[in-house]
Amino acid sequence: MNREFSRIVSFIKVVAIIRSHHRKLDEQGNIIAETDDYGTVRELINDLYIDTTGAPDAVRSLIEAVGKFTQQSESVSQSRLATYLNINQMAASRLAKKAIKEGWLLNQE
Repeated sequence: MNREFSRIVSFIKVVAIIRSHHRKLDEQGNIIAETDDYGTVRELINDLYIDTTGAPDAVRSLIEAVGKFTQQSESVSQSRLATYLNINQMAASRLAKKAIKEGWLLNQE
């Protein structure tokens, strides 16, 4: 995690340097990054890090569907998830396996 944080800080520094002609300097002459720099980095790298730091959108959708079905005491099956998410059963299976592997879901069969 520390290595990833260092990389993100490096990205922010690069963006601030690229925009240095629009940035203020501190007393030592260092460029001061602005909120826009952080936002730009988020836009650029968010998709790269989402799979490693959290559940991707497709997995989140599957998890939400499982939650909805279990709250209503309804059965959860691969075909039901596929239909609900408007994807094929193979895709639903891959998402479920990923969610289970990553600890987002628990298979209680």
